[in-house]
Amino acid sequence: MDRTAIRTSRAAMQVLLLSASMVGGLMAQRSSPAITAELQVAATGIAGKHHTLWLRTGPGKAPVKVSPTLRTFSLPISYKGPARADFFETAQDAQADPPTVQPLASVPLQAGALLLVFVPDAESKTRAYRVHATRAGSFPHGSFNFINFSKSAIFVQSEGKAKDVRIDPDRNHVFKFGGAEQSVGIRVAAVAPGADHRLIRQTNFSTNPDWREMVLFFDQPGTNRVRMSHLVDVRVDDP
Repeated sequence: MDRTAIRTSRAAMQVLLLSASMVGGLMAQRSSPAITAELQVAATGIAGKHHTLWLRTGPGKAPVKVSPTLRTFSLPISYKGPARADFFETAQDAQADPPTVQPLASVPLQAGALLLVFVPDAESKTRAYRVHATRAGSFPHGSFNFINFSKSAIFVQSEGKAKDVRIDPDRNHVFKFGGAEQSVGIRVAAVAPGADHRLIRQTNFSTNPDWREMVLFFDQPGTNRVRMSHLVDVRVDDP
C-alpha cells in the first residue's frame, strides 16, 4: 500500500472512530433517565476563546448557558437532562438532533448539588476542557478540599497536627478547622516518582464559616514540579 493510500485509510478510520464516539454518546444520553441537579462551575483557566459553553439538555431542548469563572464558583445553575453532561461551543450545536460535532467537554453527573471544575486540556485535539465533578455535600462551607490531579504524592502539614496528611494521585482530603474565623499555618510538599520531597508552599490559610475552598494540584508540563490552584465558593443567603 502506498503512502497516499495509507494516509487516506488513516483519515477514514479517524472519521469512523469520531462518528462511532458521537453515536455512542448519543445512545447513552437517550437510554439514561433525566436527572435534576444544581451546578456551580469554575475554571482553572480559559481554553482559547471558550469563555461560554452550552450544556445539552436533550434533543431539540433549550440548552443551559454555562460560563465558568476563574478563582470563584458561580451561583447555582439549574439543570435537568441526561446523566452524561455534554458542553458545546454554541447553542445550536447543543440542540442539534443528532449532534453534528464533538462536545468541548463532558462529565458524568449525579442528581443533587455539584461543583464542576473546568481544566483546559491542551493535550486533546477535540476536547477543550477536562471536567471534574464534586458532590457539594462532601465539601461543607468552612473547609478546604485538597484534590491531587498530579502524578506526585502531596503531603500537607497543618498547624497543631503532629502528622502530615498524604494525598496520593487522584485522591482528595477535606480539612475542617472548626467554624470560627482563624488563621491556620499550612505547609505543602510534593514527592514526584523517584524524587525527594519538594516544598510547594508554606503559608497561612484564613478560614471562614461562610466559604469553602478547593486547593488543586497539577503537574507542570515538562518538569517534575507541581503547581497549586485555588477556587473559592462563598455562601450566598437566600433573599
